Amino acid sequence: MKSTSKDSKIYLFNAYSLNNNNDIFISGSDRVGLELIKQDPSNAVVFAPNCFRSLLPQECVFVSTQDVLSKSLVLNYLYRTAKSIQLLKKYSQECSYIISTSDFFCDTIPAFMCSGVSRWYAFTFHLYPDVIRNFSIRNLFGNLAQALSFLLFKRANLVITTNNNLSNHLKHFYNIDNILKIKLGVDFTKYLNSNKDRPVDLIFLGRIKDSKGVFELPEIISLVAKSVDTLSVEIVGNGDTQDLEKLKNLITKFHVREYLTITSNLNDSQVIDRLKNSKYLIQLSREEGFGLVILEALASGCQVLGYELPVYLENFSEFNLKMTENFNQKNLSLFIIDSIKTYQFKSTDKRNFVNFEWESIYNSIFNN
Repeated sequence: MKSTSKDSKIYLFNAYSLNNNNDIFISGSDRVGLELIKQDPSNAVVFAPNCFRSLLPQECVFVSTQDVLSKSLVLNYLYRTAKSIQLLKKYSQECSYIISTSDFFCDTIPAFMCSGVSRWYAFTFHLYPDVIRNFSIRNLFGNLAQALSFLLFKRANLVITTNNNLSNHLKHFYNIDNILKIKLGVDFTKYLNSNKDRPVDLIFLGRIKDSKGVFELPEIISLVAKSVDTLSVEIVGNGDTQDLEKLKNLITKFHVREYLTITSNLNDSQVIDRLKNSKYLIQLSREEGFGLVILEALASGCQVLGYELPVYLENFSEFNLKMTENFNQKNLSLFIIDSIKTYQFKSTDKRNFVNFEWESIYNSIFNN
């Protein structure tokens, strides 16, 4: 095992998991943590389950927080929490920072326990949906876990967010003032392109779950297909067995199987290729903390359609996104039809993305 230095940073990725299909699932917070590690991999110590190892630069020190994998996701989280607390007693003495890459308890509790030894930088990206208006066991558990983490954040040296709504929530309800609001980034050299031939009309890219709005897509496709005979749609994302089955049933119900394909388990380069082959990203989320996929689509020359959220106006004002202001499927369908029929290729320019460079984001956090 490689040695560490006092300048090293411990990154906790305990919310990372395998889904019920044993497919690798990387959340938005995981992706942000990975990009930060790439800026200085030789000084990164990564606490994560074994299946995360293949995603990391070789220069990192990898510390496994899971020797066995339970069928229960909750048991996995509890195991990683306890394992990280045990391991951090050794590693936190040798590192300057502990970074909890998510606000889930399995990352924040170990960081909290060792926050007196190393500086604790805590990431949080979005609020869980209101449990009263959107009740589910998963949502209730997520709200409780997030509330616990926010209480622990009072011990953090710095809390890092990506939107004003979350910053204001932490200040108002938890009296937390040591907050840094950042933008997220994109390695635009990988995305910039001049592909004018884009055979896919619409691409959905994201987790297959209700909050991403993906279950609205089959009905929207059925409405659009009435006016666009050669419609081509691709859904790219992973999901639990139950959610994937629900999506397939809706595709059958609305008779849209001929217009779309579902693709899972793509690596970064494959995702980029899909964006470069698509005219429009369709974004149906009901809640987002930033909207990183929008930035990646724009860098790829893939234009954006969908429901407008306040966070998009906050983070992408310079791009003048054209999105519908409500969650009305019929209005969105008409908007999509008009957009496809009047589509014109727009080339991308790296000058539009200099404010989203990971190097400058990294420096804004650790040289703060």
